[in-house]
Amino acid sequence: MIKPSIYNALNFSNDFNRESKFFDAKLQRVKNIFSLAAAYLSFYFKPSAMPEGAAPTATLTVDFNDGTVTTGSSGVLTLTDGYIYFFEMAFNYSVERFGVFRLTMDGYDDIIFSEISKFIPAADLVTESIVKIIAYNNDATHGYLTSTYPACAFFEVSKLNENVFGNSKVEYKYSYGRVKILNSENYIKTRLTFNNLSMYQQNLLKFLCNCENLTIDGVGYYLASEFTEKNKNEENEICDLQADFVLISDPTFFATGAAEMPGAIDPTNLFIH
Repeated sequence: MIKPSIYNALNFSNDFNRESKFFDAKLQRVKNIFSLAAAYLSFYFKPSAMPEGAAPTATLTVDFNDGTVTTGSSGVLTLTDGYIYFFEMAFNYSVERFGVFRLTMDGYDDIIFSEISKFIPAADLVTESIVKIIAYNNDATHGYLTSTYPACAFFEVSKLNENVFGNSKVEYKYSYGRVKILNSENYIKTRLTFNNLSMYQQNLLKFLCNCENLTIDGVGYYLASEFTEKNKNEENEICDLQADFVLISDPTFFATGAAEMPGAIDPTNLFIH
């Protein structure tokens, strides 16, 4: 039996094939996003009986709309009753493409498939408003998620109203509503809205952002708030999630200067010249 990790960037679970009279499953799905990343997909394989010798060979195949790509595992952990396989997300192409992943085990009939996924070249992530999140814990206690085999995900993000004011303070309260500030720290938070997420992606985002180590586009952050659902329809699992983040590094009181001159911002009326 092959079991995909719940924190894989791509959904290999059964939920994208589920059926019900209460909803149209096709309206509950989105195309997951992936790109080049020094992070991993992980799978647990439990054979009916542990074989002698080396672990069985696992093969990850991607059926892209313009061809098929096959890769072997990047690492294997042997447990008492099975194996953990890791596959690095090392795909690097110059054009956008769609594909479905499938994992097979040599010598066994077991096979699992992923949902339809969209590959975006690394060079296009900025213009497509896609951020790369990589996260891991300090040890393998909580899911074999370590710096050796970090997890990742890619999300479409709105950065409108990105920088918002934050404050941490200690107050002493007098009578009649009077307050004395004993300590106050002011800073700027990063507010991100992650757009058009399936339930799998919502869980994945929350899982990664609550790991002990978190980077967004290579910059270290801490999650500083709970996630808030936006554009939520109770008859549809897809929604946006918004949250605040703060930099891991020491807070700064100086912003990065603009390296380009501003463009025109005056509105253009097509009917008046």
